[in-house]
Amino acid sequence: MKNILSSSSEYGREAVVLKEINNWNHKIFIRNKKDKYLKMAYSPFIFFRGTAHLFWSGFSGDWRLNKFGDADTRTWVQGDNHVENFGAFLNAKKELVYGLNDFDESVVADYQHDLWRMAVSIVLVLKQNKNLSKIERENVINTFTKAYLKTLCSYRDLKDKDLNKIYFTEHNTKGILKKFLKETRKNNSYDKMLKKWLSSSKKANTFNLNLSKLDYVSQDEYSDIKAAMVSYGRTLTGGIKYNNDFFSLKDAARRLDAGTGSLGTSRYYILIEDKTKSVDDDRILDIKHQGKPTPYYYFNEAEKINYDRNIENDAQRHAEAYKALSHDADDFLGWMKLSDGYYSVRERSPFKETLPSDRLKTEKEFIEMAKQWAIVLATGHEHASRCLYHPLAKNVYALTKGRNKEFLETVREVAFDYADQVERDWHYFVDALALTSVDLKRQKGLL
Repeated sequence: MKNILSSSSEYGREAVVLKEINNWNHKIFIRNKKDKYLKMAYSPFIFFRGTAHLFWSGFSGDWRLNKFGDADTRTWVQGDNHVENFGAFLNAKKELVYGLNDFDESVVADYQHDLWRMAVSIVLVLKQNKNLSKIERENVINTFTKAYLKTLCSYRDLKDKDLNKIYFTEHNTKGILKKFLKETRKNNSYDKMLKKWLSSSKKANTFNLNLSKLDYVSQDEYSDIKAAMVSYGRTLTGGIKYNNDFFSLKDAARRLDAGTGSLGTSRYYILIEDKTKSVDDDRILDIKHQGKPTPYYYFNEAEKINYDRNIENDAQRHAEAYKALSHDADDFLGWMKLSDGYYSVRERSPFKETLPSDRLKTEKEFIEMAKQWAIVLATGHEHASRCLYHPLAKNVYALTKGRNKEFLETVREVAFDYADQVERDWHYFVDALALTSVDLKRQKGLL
């Protein structure tokens, strides 16, 4: 596989795309870059997941945002919204819930960024299914957009205490999603998770460094994490209070090959004692470096100034977005400062699972999930906007009243046009990589 900057193309969209991808990834290690590029070469959808910067470059100042947005339609947005950034996890009450589950790119911005990016991702997944017609794909996007707008506007007069009661479990979902949540509960447990990641004895657990996704940490790294534990404890805002015994650091390992867009980001798993000295109730915390989110680099100057004024550090931003966009966020949610920057901290949930998009086969199944994605997204956006003290629903209702058809047409136009562009960009990318047969086997998981 060659460096895509060696492409002979010098002009036009192809050259711009290849240059932007290399510029965006120039700081990550060569091995991580190769792995990331191989993942991105697998399909247009995964390429889309790995190039959020191209999306924000194209849409951060798009004039169509002004049709149904203004200064009062800003909220916390997920920032990298797509169908596989929704998933199952445990909330602070230890309930298995379904919702947004990745907040690395979250910022305060117009709600339509999330809506549009999610719609594009749905189209890309739909296009992978060769049995669906263009009309069927349009039906799914129309369903998604209608459900989002209807749900959001229905919250305009709802009191905060009632909105806070709305979240999604196996008890109030149906069909594919309900089945997925039941399977997730049945097939996962803390015991299984500990056995997967740890080497255990009767006296102690340690991380299993024979796993390809874990690597050792140096003594300096371990000491750095251990020294940061007390300050991390001061950032906890859930139902757990820090104490030295409860948060006793037992082991640490470097986490490798996680994610697509964030592949190569510095990340650790740490093992803490939890409530007793028993090896059976240890907890794994996920510590991930947080830099400025992708959208920041495509903000205008005023937006950057506002961000810099209001965001103390990016790991804290991650925690604030997590709490705003999800229900009863993880009790272990917080952040710590290590020698090379700020890191988010959250528990590694044994129930963290994503509904595979390839499980959806028919128009009916896509429509069913499109409604659920829309309801979850709208609920998250409204809850997040109230955390910022200016409810989104009332403002969007005022802007869209009597214009629902135009709203649908705008989302559909953005979704299908940009999905076509993603496919073209993906072809430029794959052609420039000049993958060998060995690369292709690795890409398909055959090596």
